[in-house]
Amino acid sequence: MDIPIEGLEYPTENGSGRINCFLAMQTFLVFLSNSVSGSQALKLLWRSIPTRFLTFDAFKGIYGRILTPREIEDVYNFYRDIIGQDVPVCHPRMLKHLCRLTIRAILGENEHLPEGIGDLGLPPGIQSYLQLQK
Repeated sequence: MDIPIEGLEYPTENGSGRINCFLAMQTFLVFLSNSVSGSQALKLLWRSIPTRFLTFDAFKGIYGRILTPREIEDVYNFYRDIIGQDVPVCHPRMLKHLCRLTIRAILGENEHLPEGIGDLGLPPGIQSYLQLQK
């Protein structure tokens, strides 16, 4: 797939628009590479950031001038498989996800990440969630 970069919709303002565009581009690059390790890295990325999930409309807004509707749909379906859900509307991330990030940040600040997760005395399911395995 030959992509004309000059058609890419890249927001000029700072903030979430640029972050969303960057994340959509990362997703697209992994999609193009068809790499298992890239897909695993992308899953870890989305499990470790507080950014809202991107909607199909966000992908259309970013890639609408350079990809066909079918190509945009293919990239979005790949993204949906990576994050494990469909995103019809843009909502803040779930509270349990934000709690995971907070716990990981505190453990990281105290240099107890990832081994400190096991020391918290939590059930195995919660430990695997904190270790970004779910």
